Amino acid sequence: ADDALDVILNSLALEFVETLDEVISDSVWWDGKKRWIRAGAVEIVLQNTLNLGCLRSAIKFSEEYDVPEPVVSAMCNQHPTLFCDKAVAAEDVNNPRLMSKSEIIKSRCVDIAMRTGNPKALQEYKKSVVYFSSLEGWMRMCFPCKNNGLFGRHHMYRTWTRWNQVLYFAPVPVLDSLFERDENDKYILSWDLEKIVHSDDRPFENFSNEEKSTEWRFVETYFETIFLIRFVKQLKYSWKTNGFRRLPFHVLNEYFTFIAFYVQLAFPIITLVIFVQLVKEMFSDHVIPYVISKAEQ
Repeated sequence: ADDALDVILNSLALEFVETLDEVISDSVWWDGKKRWIRAGAVEIVLQNTLNLGCLRSAIKFSEEYDVPEPVVSAMCNQHPTLFCDKAVAAEDVNNPRLMSKSEIIKSRCVDIAMRTGNPKALQEYKKSVVYFSSLEGWMRMCFPCKNNGLFGRHHMYRTWTRWNQVLYFAPVPVLDSLFERDENDKYILSWDLEKIVHSDDRPFENFSNEEKSTEWRFVETYFETIFLIRFVKQLKYSWKTNGFRRLPFHVLNEYFTFIAFYVQLAFPIITLVIFVQLVKEMFSDHVIPYVISKAEQ
């Protein structure tokens, strides 16, 4: 009887583990192929390297890449936001001449799946709009701001026809001052580059003489957050770059960040105060006589 009961319990345990594994793997937040992590990493890289302001303004694009402003505007059909055009992006994405071979095959499979009404094939070749959490999807429904979810936030910049016109129009930099030929007639970096050093008269934009340790940077960031110095810097930057739409998010982010940093500072102090008060109570007049009287007995 005990052996039969053990078999039944083991079977139930295996069934429970299998069911639990299926439930976890079928959940929205499960990232077995690390797709969400890769998308988040790419998003961070794009935010740090892609200058979206230049891609939406003919003046900024001309100043940044040394292309005449009238030329840029003409190549983008005088569009006010240059490369940021949803209508043109929708046409270029579906244009076979601007696709790779794999993209052409996938596009044809989508067309066949739509004509034959095959939902499984359509789900395979045409990815649906997904959001990282239900909160993001709910916010997109409440606010008049539409995008293609986490994996298509920059879809309106896929104006490949405009990119092909402007991509090679910028002047090619002269590299003769950077390279020279060695004794084997191969190009190497010029030794004259060693003469270019950081100075007060000609400082490097991405160079800093201040060598700060990791601990000091943490302390500096901590107190800049506590005293709202970093928040003021973010507001100034948003005001300078006309990023007024980011202001509510800066305020919300600073609010939660301030609470988190303040709790880190207040919790050990409060704990220390409670411990000192407890020690004082233990050695106060109310406790010592009681201990002595118990010892005398």
